[in-house]
This record gives sequence, C-alpha cells and structure tokens, in this order.
Amino acid sequence: MVVYMRCFFYFDQLQRILLLCFCLGLVSACTHNSKEPRNTVEYEDLTDNHELASGQNGLSFVLTELQEKNQLPSYQKLTIKKDPLYGKKKIFKGFYLRQLLDSMVDYKKFQPLQSQVMFICSDGYTSSIELTEVLNKNPFVVVQDLSSPDGGKWEKIKQQNGKMVSPEPFYMVWEQESATDVRKYPWPYNLVTIDIIPNQLAYGKAYPKDSKLYGDGFYLFKRNCMSCHNIHNVGGSLGPSLTSPRHVTDYWKHDELLAFIKDPTTFRPNAKMPSSRHLTDKDLKEIIKYLEHIKIQK
Repeated sequence: MVVYMRCFFYFDQLQRILLLCFCLGLVSACTHNSKEPRNTVEYEDLTDNHELASGQNGLSFVLTELQEKNQLPSYQKLTIKKDPLYGKKKIFKGFYLRQLLDSMVDYKKFQPLQSQVMFICSDGYTSSIELTEVLNKNPFVVVQDLSSPDGGKWEKIKQQNGKMVSPEPFYMVWEQESATDVRKYPWPYNLVTIDIIPNQLAYGKAYPKDSKLYGDGFYLFKRNCMSCHNIHNVGGSLGPSLTSPRHVTDYWKHDELLAFIKDPTTFRPNAKMPSSRHLTDKDLKEIIKYLEHIKIQK
C-alpha cells in the first residue's frame, strides 16, 4: 500500500512538472513570435469589382528590421554615371533588390505583370512600379554613399523647395541609363519598407471601374500624383488626401484646379508641390476627369 501511494505521489508530481513545462513553453513561444517581424502582411480588399483568391495577400520587407538582424544580402559597390537626384556621378554601397527577393521564396507566387512593388518612405512618400520592371531592371538598394564629399555616410539631397535632406536609411537607384526618368522609375530615398501587392489590392477603390473612359487619367495620376496624394487611402501621405474628409473637386473649380496642378507657385509662393509643366492640357484634363469620376464611383 505504501509503495502504491509513493508511486501515485511521484506520478502526480511528474504530471505537475510536465504541465508547468508545457505552459512555460507556450509563453516563451508567444513572446518570441511577438518580437519577430512578419514577412507577409495582409491587405484589405477595397475593391467591389474584383474577386480575389482566398488567402491572397501581400509580401512586406521592413528593411531596417532585416538590417538589424543581418538578413540583408551581401553588400557590393555600384557606380551611377549620373544620379538624377544629385545630378552627378555617385558611388554607392548596397545590394540588388533581386537578391533580397530571391531569398524570400514567397514572392514567386506573384504574377509580375499583375503585381506592384510599393516603396514606402519615412516622410510619407510612397511610389510603385510593376514587379516585372523590378525583375527586369533589378534596382539597387543603397545603404551608404561612398562618394560623400565630407566623408560622411550620406550626402544630402536638395529638394525642389531648396531643403537639404539625408536619404537615409535606404535609397533606391537604377543602374541602367534607361531608368533615369524619375517620373517612370521611382528613386525613393528615406526608404523603409518594400511591399509586393497584387494590382487589385494595390489600388483598391482608387482604380476606376470603367478603365476605358478613365484609365488614362488614372495612370497619369498614378505616375505623377499618387506618390504624395492618396485616393481613398491609396497612395502617399506627403501631400493632402484628395478624397477625405472632402473630395478635392468640392472646393476647387475645374479650371483653377487644372492651373494649380500645372504650376502651384502661381497660387502659393514657395509651394512644396512640384509643377507639372511636362504634362499637356489634355493630360491634366484626363487627371481631373478621373478625379471627378472617383467622387461618384461606388
């Protein structure tokens, strides 16, 4: 009887120890996972006219977190003959974006012609380009300016308003001379996050349902305006939203809005918004037609 009771006692103690270890294991696992950055991020489907596959999501790279964990590709040196933002030859240290993508197997599930790569910057600037362009031209992500004249890590960039800013923590450049058109190929500085998103999720309610009538205006807006302004929370936040809390066409007359977009300094001295003199009046009318359509699109 004594042997039986002792065995029962030991068995009961063993159960308690195992239960305690199991609980501690759960706590440890939860704590560890809460600190780990997620490589995938789900995007809310804002569209009414697209039916997405179950579980479709975006892929997100938080560059600063990857750098802290030493998970960025090996650094190399690159010479740009004439950097369009500096206006001169530059020598950089960094890595090719394709190297980072190839280390993340999940990106291969995206169809290049039907996906966007979004570049999100710390100052609210957001730009995008088709995944196929990234794969074909393979931009370079800069971590240090090796040609900084004062020997520092970065040479400051002069913005259109005359302000000098450092491009840190990351700056993305294109090696091919054919990609020096900054209106078509983004050269984002203060870069912190890179997302890959299916087109339907990337543009949401900002995409016109009637693309035949308003598609030209949308693509002109996307290329020239969306980096700073957003439509239904799609786009940048450097400039004001054009749909919230009121739609831009509620407080701007058609002709005045056209003139303002073409040259903001004719309305506001030292305007931060750059001029759009490279756009024709027809282009500007297409953009405004698109904005007016988005206001009534359900």
